[in-house]
Amino acid sequence: MMFVPLCSHHFTYLSSHVYVHTAQLIGYADPAANQNLGDQLLWAGSNKLFQRFGKRAAVHCGGSQSKNLVSSCLEKKDELVKVLGDGKGMIYFNPGGNWGDLYRHVQTSRFDVWKFANENSIKFVSGPQSIFYSGKGKSAMRDIDFINQMSGKDLLTFRQHDSFEYAQTNYGNATIVKESPDMAFMLGPQVEHDKTRVDVFLLVRQDGESKMQEHFENYDQVCKAVISKGYTCAIGDWKDTQMDRVKDFDKHSDEETDHAYYSDIGVQLAISTISIGELIVTDRLHGAILGFLMGKTVIYIDN
Repeated sequence: MMFVPLCSHHFTYLSSHVYVHTAQLIGYADPAANQNLGDQLLWAGSNKLFQRFGKRAAVHCGGSQSKNLVSSCLEKKDELVKVLGDGKGMIYFNPGGNWGDLYRHVQTSRFDVWKFANENSIKFVSGPQSIFYSGKGKSAMRDIDFINQMSGKDLLTFRQHDSFEYAQTNYGNATIVKESPDMAFMLGPQVEHDKTRVDVFLLVRQDGESKMQEHFENYDQVCKAVISKGYTCAIGDWKDTQMDRVKDFDKHSDEETDHAYYSDIGVQLAISTISIGELIVTDRLHGAILGFLMGKTVIYIDN
């Protein structure tokens, strides 16, 4: 697996060609209000990109990842058309690793928003993605057929080189396809919150993307081996460090400008998690990226 290196010209292309600095207004679709702090790093990183060019999301609308944080894009379609229609703005769909059929509900939500944008002459941008199709169904062909029906003036970005090559081959004749770094890099250097608690921290997935779903006891063996050498060790995941932010968010939800509050808290929780260890061993991409941004030593286990 090869992820795109962080190069300034990639972000320059993304921001300029995607109308971030030429669009008057931006609509943010499907911000990730879930237990995966990595998705909120992407949300926060996207906001940093907008800020770099003096922009912010003027309107937010929900999808499959937004839960009850904000009304769905289809429920807010009249507002979206009023604010972004007639060339006034663009819709930006939250980045991630959910293009394909592993998280089909997200792909369906993305395409629903894209279709709506296309029907109302609003530019559509999909934030940097990774592609995965299981090969067990017809999802890949259905997606190609769908994209061929779009206007051809929208932008799809991909953070993983093989995903970009797949997209370029299968979608490149129908719309604009570009390679871009993972949006979490836009957060820039970060400082740990607390004094390191253990020498080695294993931040490991406990979901469908883990190759170790049925063998988590192996991580226990790793920590035992580390401890036997005289070092300290701990095991955890993003969700082990979280609190109920939706309830806390209620007092902030009246103003569109405050929607970033949720992702900002997510970034701080993620930094606190990475702060636990001196050496970070992780199969979470954004655990590795954030560890790098915090100056940690990181061992990344490719899923």
